[in-house]
Amino acid sequence: MTSSVYSGRNFDIVRRLMLTSQVYLHREALAELFGGQSNPSLVRLFKERPETIGVLIWPYQCASWNASTRLARLKSHCDCVERLGSPFNLGPHERVVLADLSFIRAGLRVVIDQPAWFMREGNLVVNLFIDRVRMYSLAFSLHQDEEGIAATIGSIQGRDLDHAAEDYRSLTKQANGMRPRDLLFELFCMVCSYLAIARVYAVTNEDRHHAHPYFRSRIEKVTADYNLIWEERGGVRKDNSFYALEVGERRRNLEQVPQKKRAMYRKRYEMLNLIRELICKRLDELKVAPVFAPYDQFDL
Repeated sequence: MTSSVYSGRNFDIVRRLMLTSQVYLHREALAELFGGQSNPSLVRLFKERPETIGVLIWPYQCASWNASTRLARLKSHCDCVERLGSPFNLGPHERVVLADLSFIRAGLRVVIDQPAWFMREGNLVVNLFIDRVRMYSLAFSLHQDEEGIAATIGSIQGRDLDHAAEDYRSLTKQANGMRPRDLLFELFCMVCSYLAIARVYAVTNEDRHHAHPYFRSRIEKVTADYNLIWEERGGVRKDNSFYALEVGERRRNLEQVPQKKRAMYRKRYEMLNLIRELICKRLDELKVAPVFAPYDQFDL
């Protein structure tokens, strides 16, 4: 075997030792986490995705959070989704269709799930699917603060597929000039509004989970400029870690829109109004009758 293989194996051993030591150091917090009347969503998460214990050594949403903060945020998220109920308390291997947007493009759907590859960026992911293919995703988690439930975004990204650029251009045209990323963010804000979430925080470039020392042994491909994305959305930088974002609608006065673009903006706002109605209606229905689908009904 080559020295690189040995070094990789040694690094895996080091990580296991680090995890063992962190479990010991945080044994009281872990005992409190699962002691007494444990949150069913939390118990289910660790049962169906036991690798979640890695949160003690790997990053969760924000690279500068320590293990205690990561554990507290994970628990707070599970407490929030347990109180909110369906569809936000779905299991790690379930998905729910939040809206059928085939009136925009055939096969376009809004789907909520918990992909394993996003587990460090957020415990819930809202996605745009075209047929069975995941095209764009926003990963977030919830937490309770002194004012109520707040949301933290750890990731927003598209797909590195051969046909992705063409699909994005086509979808932008079909969505009345809205890029898939902007459309997805609007959908996320609609969900937040439904839940009366007024505070949304989004991680900065400097503190994305990729910046954590856990990834020192490999190069993470990071292309999107998160700071620019959040600033385009009117985000205000709070500190080195997060931007604060408004949940409310950001719509231009049509009288201030150039004449040649007014029809497009009018159709865009009508589209968003219809989507909001569809999402609110669907969320009301899912409260009463949860309809979760297994992963095998979608492309991963």
